[in-house]
Amino acid sequence: MTNADHSHTIEKVWDEVMMFKVLLTQSYLERKVQEIKEKVKTKPITAAVAKQSEKDFAKAFECFVYRYNYAETFNDFLDYSISWMNWRNPVRDFSYFEKKYENLYPKLHEMFDLLTKAATIHGGFHDALGDLFMELISHGRNGQFFTPESLTDMITQKICGNLKDDETLLDPACGSGRFLLSGAKINRKAWFFGCDNDITCCKMAVLNMLMNTMQGEIALMDSLRMEYYRSWRVGWQNIGGMNLPIFKEITHKDDSLLWQMHINTFQSNIEAREKKNQVSKAEEQKPLIVAKKKDLSNKNKKSGPEQLSIFDW
Repeated sequence: MTNADHSHTIEKVWDEVMMFKVLLTQSYLERKVQEIKEKVKTKPITAAVAKQSEKDFAKAFECFVYRYNYAETFNDFLDYSISWMNWRNPVRDFSYFEKKYENLYPKLHEMFDLLTKAATIHGGFHDALGDLFMELISHGRNGQFFTPESLTDMITQKICGNLKDDETLLDPACGSGRFLLSGAKINRKAWFFGCDNDITCCKMAVLNMLMNTMQGEIALMDSLRMEYYRSWRVGWQNIGGMNLPIFKEITHKDDSLLWQMHINTFQSNIEAREKKNQVSKAEEQKPLIVAKKKDLSNKNKKSGPEQLSIFDW
């Protein structure tokens, strides 16, 4: 056997091993999906259970704060939860959390289970995570009081009450993603995009989208200064008749759909502004027409500066 034949045989065996691994993973996921379906059928989450889950989450979280910083622990919980949702990665590494939190480490998954229950109130798309963040972490500091859900629902219904499949909803300061969740209540098959310059808010929005199998992207960026840092593209994959959430972290802005949307909008605004300036310069270059004296003697003429619409400046 030549070296080429030997190499080809190794590649063929490796391909078969990887295919077998994929089939095993697919079979395992289908079994887990069936288990989840049966669990949902037999134990529906009521409003009372969801509310109690929020309270139990807060109690579990309090176990950490005697030894660890509030904000640090909450961010670690977000990282743990997002990693846990990355079911496609066969080598998820939780050693950082195990080493850091030791005997408290199992509490992280307990909190994750409680959060998924709390978020299913009223049929899902409830921002339990944002409520817990305000209660346990921010306490309104830095102006981090999120818009009440009843208000985001009303505004979203007024602005895009007829949101269609594959249409886009963008929130340039998304916080925990409440407006996006309100949009998903109208049509979860739309595309949802959000930006924020606070990484904790971005992670909350990502986790909210993953828990509700939404599609779109969340970016850590300053949408006013046009400074991009990184983003998470979120979607789903159908296995066994059930949509499972998937995501991909993006570190280069050229790979970000959200960044391209901002650039295109920004460029369009620049072009529109330049066009308006050209028209203004052309108007300035026109010869002045001096009004006749009788035109200025209008008794009904109002004194004072002319009122401008807010859209004129």
